[in-house]
Amino acid sequence: MTDVIVSILDKDEKVVWSKGFKEFPDPLKTLKTKGVFGRFVKIRMQKEGSLRIAEVIVK
Repeated sequence: MTDVIVSILDKDEKVVWSKGFKEFPDPLKTLKTKGVFGRFVKIRMQKEGSLRIAEVIVK
């Protein structure tokens, strides 16, 4: 996967944090977002293709 954007949205579905990746990070990668609180996680591809995600853990 290439050109992926990971975003955190609040209860009103407004983006409160976002980071783009040219290459999808290692599956065991931890994305730290100090002080960011949200309700939803959105993972979106910028190009055509399939997006398969087995698990997302939010702490």
